[in-house]
Amino acid sequence: MEMKECIVSDKIIISPLEARHYLLDLPPLKESFRKEAVVYALRTLYPGTSESTVFDYRCPHGKTVGIAVSSRRLEKYRSYNKLLISPALVVEQTEKNAVVVCAAESWIELQVIRQGAPLVLLCAGQPDTTGKDVIGPVLADKAYSDLPVHIYTLPGAQVQRLDGYERCRGAVRKPFADILTPAAVSKSAVFRERKSGPDLIKIFSVAAVLLFAGILGTADILLYRKANRAAEELLSVKKEYERKKNAAGITGTKPASPAVQVSVKLPLTVVLQEISGTASGIRLDSFTANGSSFKFEAENAQALAVLEELKKSAYFEDVTLYQAVPLETGGERFIISGKIKNE
Repeated sequence: MEMKECIVSDKIIISPLEARHYLLDLPPLKESFRKEAVVYALRTLYPGTSESTVFDYRCPHGKTVGIAVSSRRLEKYRSYNKLLISPALVVEQTEKNAVVVCAAESWIELQVIRQGAPLVLLCAGQPDTTGKDVIGPVLADKAYSDLPVHIYTLPGAQVQRLDGYERCRGAVRKPFADILTPAAVSKSAVFRERKSGPDLIKIFSVAAVLLFAGILGTADILLYRKANRAAEELLSVKKEYERKKNAAGITGTKPASPAVQVSVKLPLTVVLQEISGTASGIRLDSFTANGSSFKFEAENAQALAVLEELKKSAYFEDVTLYQAVPLETGGERFIISGKIKNE
């Protein structure tokens, strides 16, 4: 569905249905690594090739918000020669503790913000052709009952749909322009410059860092981060790690992916490929690793079938299904955890 541009003065408020926003659960990283980590994470969430997709990100209050948009749509936005503003980032710059509904003519977005940090971020078309209300259940969630509800409208918003939301905890409807302050605009402008795709070596190096954070210890993590400098240094880093491993008497290693040769733990690329190969059409919505443990949330597949395939894998152990929810479009949305084998 073609989205209608929302223009406020000299700014375009981008549609979160077209420039998709994702809350990313990333480990602590140096800023020089963060862009590559964001791109790597968004590759599993947003369809498209590097030639057809443009990425950006911001880090409000320690959280990472990744943004992905098709290059064709971005070119249309840029053709107006106006500043591109993310509505979610504006809200995150101005709200501290609230459930915030932001509505435009063709989309509606909800955020839960506590102590300045975004906890929930979702959006839907307006009107939603599926008839499913994704906003109401969050407003009624008891986990957020202590937070006030704030509603902001952009020009052309279908305000009749907001009537029910206004009855929730005495919410008051206000123009989005009220929070579009110069300070918020400066921190919420996105895609200010063309962002080229990251170097392949950097992507694989960051993948290793994301997987091994908390596994190797501070010294070894810093050692692996040197791989960001150049492909030649990556080889010397691996040799140094091998020397340390041999000196420590570690044996029984297993060959790793040729992308990043790590002798003790699997590269993240192998882990993600193993999970993605369990079912046709499976989509990973999130993936986190803590030590040798991992957890992921996925959809568009049958949870039990994926679970059984992972149990057969030579790479994983202690694989457990936490929950599975049927989807109207078929398949299930589910969460699975497990551990990565050492050998």
